[in-house]
Amino acid sequence: MANSTTQFGGFLTNIGVAQQANSAALGVPWNIGFMLIGDAGGEPSQAPDPTPKPTQVALVRQVHRMQLNALYPSPADPAVLVAEAVLPPEVGGFWIRELGLEDSAGNMIAVAAPAPSYKPLLTQGSGRTQTIRMHVVFGNVANITLKIDPSIVLATRDYVDKAREVTELYVRNQLKAHTDAADPHPQYLLRSSVAADAGRLSWLGTAGGTAGALTFSMVSGEPKLSALAAGQRFQFVAALANPGAVTAKIGTLAAKAIKKATDSGLVDLDPGDIKPGALYDLNYDGAVFQLGGGVGGGKAFERFSFTASAGQSQFAFPHAGASVIALRNGREVRDFSSNADFTKVTFGIPCEIDEAVEFLVFGSFKVSGAYTKAEVDALLKTASALPVGSMLPFPAGVVPPGFLETDGSIRSIAAYPDLAAYVGTTFNVGNEGAGNFRLPDTRGEFLRGWDHGRGIDTGRGVGSYQTAAGPVLGIDSRISSAAGTIPPYSVTVPADGSKTAWLNTGDANSSGDVDLKFSLDSSGVRPRNLAVMWCIKAWNAPVNQGNIDVAALVALSAQATEAIQGTLKIASDDQVVEGSDNKTAVSPRKLRLGFNVSWGANGFLVCPTWLGGLTFQWGVIAEAARFSEFDYGTVALPIAFPRAPLFATCQVTGQAASPADSFGVLKAITATAISLMAGSNLQTTHTHGMRWFAVGY
Repeated sequence: MANSTTQFGGFLTNIGVAQQANSAALGVPWNIGFMLIGDAGGEPSQAPDPTPKPTQVALVRQVHRMQLNALYPSPADPAVLVAEAVLPPEVGGFWIRELGLEDSAGNMIAVAAPAPSYKPLLTQGSGRTQTIRMHVVFGNVANITLKIDPSIVLATRDYVDKAREVTELYVRNQLKAHTDAADPHPQYLLRSSVAADAGRLSWLGTAGGTAGALTFSMVSGEPKLSALAAGQRFQFVAALANPGAVTAKIGTLAAKAIKKATDSGLVDLDPGDIKPGALYDLNYDGAVFQLGGGVGGGKAFERFSFTASAGQSQFAFPHAGASVIALRNGREVRDFSSNADFTKVTFGIPCEIDEAVEFLVFGSFKVSGAYTKAEVDALLKTASALPVGSMLPFPAGVVPPGFLETDGSIRSIAAYPDLAAYVGTTFNVGNEGAGNFRLPDTRGEFLRGWDHGRGIDTGRGVGSYQTAAGPVLGIDSRISSAAGTIPPYSVTVPADGSKTAWLNTGDANSSGDVDLKFSLDSSGVRPRNLAVMWCIKAWNAPVNQGNIDVAALVALSAQATEAIQGTLKIASDDQVVEGSDNKTAVSPRKLRLGFNVSWGANGFLVCPTWLGGLTFQWGVIAEAARFSEFDYGTVALPIAFPRAPLFATCQVTGQAASPADSFGVLKAITATAISLMAGSNLQTTHTHGMRWFAVGY
């Protein structure tokens, strides 16, 4: 057993001494890569302590072999090499009583006897990462190298900390050199060079004034502007979206119109050409400002270039109504999205520092002879395969997009302006209400072509209904019951004028012959048929029909009242609790907000929060043999009142005498409990209990 006189340490084996001498003589490196661990035959109490010997070629009993993660001279003695290896938590279940070093040829070149220690496994309830350092006297360490597999070896915390410090120092030095450089990105064109080529941009800052009349002041550092001259260029940040035509006024100079270039020349801006927060150019041509900076009329595409900072994912530039191609370091990426007003783009994966980011914004391609929006709208209405108002039969009970079932329903003129203009009031019956029209009802009807002056079905207009008409020939039969009642081979017509006739097929003296009855039924004619659903084309495009239609819908989206049809918002929790708002609706969930109940002999009912959280509680104390005057003590409430109790009452149950002789007494009530006792005019013991009821909020 190891004790205070035991010496620990390591030395080269005979093979190790020979290998070292051979390496020194030939001047070749000596690669040492593995540490061997042994338990010397078992536990210290069962096996003698190992004694390292120079003649050893293997450990007494090897239990583990692992790669070294470090091999370095001892700070205390350069002739001593320290071999270091790390045991992870999942390796163990053995004693560490002997150590060895193995070179790349598989020879055990050093052996040592460490202080015994047990390396447990995680499954034993204890786990740790254990670092083993083996000190070996080598003498000459000049040719000794460490051979490791970086994918397997484990590093100590000290090793990682030192590596991190070295890396951080390197990065700081590189970053400082980068930021201190006069031109850290020589591959990019400098802003000063752009300004020299394109003309100086005077900075106006954020636009003031109104959305349609912008005002600016020259910011500090910009030259004083005494007059406008052709070729002057300015830059500003928009604060508001424009509603239409816009003017710009710089300082005390006269306001000038802002125009954009199109195929037909310079025109006023359309609503939304200027977006809040976006950067724009104003180029003065001697008469007006021409807007630049966004994808405008006549431009194939614009390029926006950025140099990303570390972790940057968002880039601001205007791109409404355009297609965007994003490039990161020259490679196209698709993992990006635009915000609601198309002034910013966000990458799904943040950028690294100094990444080159470019956006190509395509829009407003112009082709000679192309259709205008008005011409396209006209084509949709007139050249569509099915114009609005067309009726088609469908074999399934599902209304296709763009159609409505002709079911006689009432529709809004604002929602279907084209259909309303076509159908008009043809099918109205008078109760449609203002702003509405009625569809035709084709359910269960056969359709007939309008006579339109031909003279076959006169006196009818388009959309009129007609009842059934036209004879149906019916044939019936009977057997004559007696002879001589009907003339032979005769036709008998009823005297009442009904459209029937009997034909006697025998002679007058025969009986049992068959008579035939012919009749005409004018209630209707019904051929074989297939039930279909008739639908009418309601709109041509799968989207809303334009600004006029949307404007007409404003009335339907207005605030609803008891007298006006419109929309209602869902009330917030605070509005429901306050209870004073009359312009919002309450959802079922909010109706029950705060409601709670427990049904039972001892229970409670908590009203919803909008009723103030009024709470009712009740309980029963079981009957038992007690003295007439009995203190029931403090009884805990099923739940605590949220704020305070209001009142409580109690009643004695099961008393043997008259109720007038026994009564309940409420001694006290708090938010969490009540105190009760029974009072009595009797001075006896009998069976009684208690019922109580409490109210609070």
